[in-house]
Amino acid sequence: MQIDTKKLMSALDTIRPGTDKREIVNQSSFYGFKDDYIYTYNDEITVSTKLKTGIECYVNADDLFNLLNRVNDKEITIDVVNRKKKDKEKGSNEFDADMVVSGKKFKATLAGYRKSNLRDLKTVDIKDSEFTELPDNFIDMLKMCRMSVDTDMSRPALTCIHWLPDKLESCDNFRVTQYKGKFPNVCDDGVLLHKGCIDQLIKFKPTHYCFTGDNEWVHFKIGNACIFSSRIFSGTYPKLDNVAGMIDNETIHFLPSMTDVLQRALIFAKSNDTIAGTEQALIEIKGTHVKVAVSAVRGSFSESARIKAKSDFKFEIRIRALIDILSSEFSSAILDEKVERLKFSTDDMIHIVALLSN
Repeated sequence: MQIDTKKLMSALDTIRPGTDKREIVNQSSFYGFKDDYIYTYNDEITVSTKLKTGIECYVNADDLFNLLNRVNDKEITIDVVNRKKKDKEKGSNEFDADMVVSGKKFKATLAGYRKSNLRDLKTVDIKDSEFTELPDNFIDMLKMCRMSVDTDMSRPALTCIHWLPDKLESCDNFRVTQYKGKFPNVCDDGVLLHKGCIDQLIKFKPTHYCFTGDNEWVHFKIGNACIFSSRIFSGTYPKLDNVAGMIDNETIHFLPSMTDVLQRALIFAKSNDTIAGTEQALIEIKGTHVKVAVSAVRGSFSESARIKAKSDFKFEIRIRALIDILSSEFSSAILDEKVERLKFSTDDMIHIVALLSN
């Protein structure tokens, strides 16, 4: 069948995030062609898009993508044939089909499979009426909450964003983020989106969502032809409402130069053989000046900068946590009366960073 090369490449590029080169799950590094859809699946997410090809076949994603990326033909022909017996014997994977891709001056054969070992999510059967519209700022909400997602798999639920009917929230035991929103059809207890799903989803612009399989999967609509589907993570999320409440005391205004100071301090803090992200610095605030100091195995660092505050304070903080929030265009924070937490907030969002000592 003849296919427009540009349209095919656009479709393959769109669904590529669903592949897994490690292939922990068999065929998770493959493109799947079936029922005039192309899809990828890596056991955690699947991305599918509609494109009429008239074939069913499963081939290595990198091989096909890299080939077409260097093809100049405006149209190519793709067919699927049974694999010859002598070719089957060359490999140990028991490929049973060949995808034959040809143009005006070239012909390539990609070993593949007639049938898939991947789970069929049947995303093509989801009707438009089953989807619910997302807030326009949904991706911004995800990015903000992603800062507080844990990386420690000994606390698996905290490696997720907790999606509730009225907000998104996240916590890594020293940061908490809550972002208000309205999400009809999300269950009262909420669902968990794993960080692996989030990191891929924020590359897209989803407009709608729906759940299937008794809330086992969530599907996001991307434009008119693409569906991004994610497995719902299993676990129980801790209650964060009490954690997010604090008694406000002092407002601190950080100037833009503070981020650069912290980046320089981080260079020295990394030499202390700490786990990435846990490096810390001593912060001393005296009226209009702040000093950032790090004592490290291979040296030390201190630098002063301007700041706006009424009182004097001294505390330690994880450097990366402060860099992350200041890089998100927040400059003012409220320090609680016990000098234990910093709170950055808007009308809809609250982000709290724990202080390590005072």
